Amino acid sequence: MALEVLFRDPERYPPLFPDRQSLEQTQQVQSIITRLLPATRRLIIPSVPNILDDRGREYFIRTRREWFNVSSLDALRPKTQEETDRLWADIETQLQPILRTLHDCPLVRGPELKDALDWDDVGGQNGDHHFPGGGRVRYLSGGTCPTYADFILMAFLAWMARVDMDAWARLTQQVGGGVGVLEDLWMGCLPYLRSASYVGTLEWFRPQGRPGTVGSEV
Repeated sequence: MALEVLFRDPERYPPLFPDRQSLEQTQQVQSIITRLLPATRRLIIPSVPNILDDRGREYFIRTRREWFNVSSLDALRPKTQEETDRLWADIETQLQPILRTLHDCPLVRGPELKDALDWDDVGGQNGDHHFPGGGRVRYLSGGTCPTYADFILMAFLAWMARVDMDAWARLTQQVGGGVGVLEDLWMGCLPYLRSASYVGTLEWFRPQGRPGTVGSEV
């Protein structure tokens, strides 16, 4: 809201909340993500040290052991398959409002990828590559571009993907009956993560196999 006040020039700075609905949706999505954290932390936190450098790994393990009052981060992991299933059931329950909204949103043409993030290794001639998967994506607003609420959800999905691709794949492709609406949003928001410093870090997510395949392990 502070940015909305400070940058009141719609021609130069598109509003983060173009209408009341977008603001309310942002608040709702943030609330849902907050409620998701207890379950997802247990699935993800123990694997975070695997992606850190030595200094970051030491700091993360030391501070999170103190935060969660455990002797080892592995203590956070579910101990049985039944416990794991309960955590995923809780995640799916909390996500239901988002899943229903996305399911009701129309598929729209997504932005094209024409840089280092373009995974269409076949593509057209003269580098005429296009968005993988036919470019059909969907956004929470039901419009043709993402809003702030989409990026809150996208940040949550990116955290999952960076740490545990198996968990990301289950979340985006199986939760909600396997209809893949979260994956549709992921692909619609992914091009907006581009930056000179960030592009190189996404090598971990480059799918293997046929062009346009999403969620393959590296």
